[in-house]
Amino acid sequence: MKKVKPELIKVILNKVVNDLDNKISFKNNQVLDVWLTEADERIKKHTNPVGFINKVLIVEVDSSGWLFEIERRYKKDILKKLKSIIGEEEIDNIRFRMGEIKHASGKKEDR
Repeated sequence: MKKVKPELIKVILNKVVNDLDNKISFKNNQVLDVWLTEADERIKKHTNPVGFINKVLIVEVDSSGWLFEIERRYKKDILKKLKSIIGEEEIDNIRFRMGEIKHASGKKEDR
């Protein structure tokens, strides 16, 4: 029987935490990528997905008018589309909140 060299608990925990971080980061990136590729251009212009926590996508919206519009008119369809792409069990909800939307250049989005 081959002897296994014992490892420090610190080393084992670091490996486990890094593995979990990689899996969580991958899922976060997957959800955000789907938003950026699948959301309607008008909606993307006024929104920015900022995180994915506990199966909830967090999206910032640039104005209260757009927040209301997206929440009431488009949320249900967007959530349905996301579920069909990434899996029904992977996302439960989308939460919209006020935020500042910037272009890739770093400039604030014109409304």
